[in-house]
Amino acid sequence: KSKTKWGSCSQRDRITFNPEVIKLSSSLIEYIVVHELAHIAYKNHSKEFWKLVKKYMSDYSEKEDKLRVFEKKL
Repeated sequence: KSKTKWGSCSQRDRITFNPEVIKLSSSLIEYIVVHELAHIAYKNHSKEFWKLVKKYMSDYSEKEDKLRVFEKKL
């Protein structure tokens, strides 16, 4: 599980991002955007949520691993 909150999606579907996102590669930023957009459909991390993320980014788990490595450098 990530220790850094890279983005969030409110109950009213307002998405905000951590300013540190700018330091990430474009592929990791893309993953964070896909993740937060999926929260518009599913407000949790259910199986359906992850299916939707995977539909748009099949290698999402690899991106999560890279984010964890980056977080250790913060």
